[in-house]
Amino acid sequence: MAAGDAAMDTVRPVLSRHLPQRARTLYPRAPGRQCSISVIAAAAPQVPRPWGAITLAMEAIQVMERPYSGYAELIGYELIEKTRDFARLRLVIGPQHLNRMEVPHGGVLATLLDTATGFAVALADGPDRILRAVTLSMNVQFVGQARAGDTIFAEGQRIGGGRTIAFARGELRDQNGGVIARGDATYRFLDRPAAGSATHDPETRGRN
Repeated sequence: MAAGDAAMDTVRPVLSRHLPQRARTLYPRAPGRQCSISVIAAAAPQVPRPWGAITLAMEAIQVMERPYSGYAELIGYELIEKTRDFARLRLVIGPQHLNRMEVPHGGVLATLLDTATGFAVALADGPDRILRAVTLSMNVQFVGQARAGDTIFAEGQRIGGGRTIAFARGELRDQNGGVIARGDATYRFLDRPAAGSATHDPETRGRN
C-alpha cells in the first residue's frame, strides 16, 4: 500500500465518523461548526493524497479545538488550557471592554469567571467528554483593577459536588500576577458525569 493510501485510510474514518460524533457532544447547539465538520468529512475521499488528507485532518482538529459561542467571539476570550476539573482563559483588554471610568466593565470580569468555572465543571470527565451544565448562582468579589492593554487570565476549578450539582471557584489575574477578581459558582449538570468522578484538590495545582 502506498504511503498516500495509508494516510488517507487513517484519516478518513476519523473525519467521517469520530469528528461528527464528537461535534454533537461538544457543540450540540452549534450547527455552523457541525456543518463545517460534515463538509470536511464529505470532502475527504476527493482530496489529493496524502497532503490533502493531512490538511483536512488539521482543519478538523482546529475546528474541534474552538469551544466558542457567539458571545465568546464577541468578548474575545480564548481557552488556553483545559484539563479535568480545570480551565484557563485569556483576554486582552481592549477599549470595547471598558466602562466610562476607563476600567474593564464588571460584566466582562464576571463573564470570565462564569466561563472559566463553567468550563471547569464541564470538564468533570476530562477534556475528551465535555458535559453541559448551567449556572445556578455566582458570587463575585472585585478586588483589583485592570487597564486597556492588560492581559487577564481566568482560572476555574471544580471543587466539589456530585453528579447533579457542582461547585467551582474562579480567579482573575493580570499578566503580572495581580488579583483582579474572585468568584464562587454553583452549577447544575445537564449531562451526568461518569460515576466516581472525583474532584481534584485545587491546592495541589501549581500556577504558571
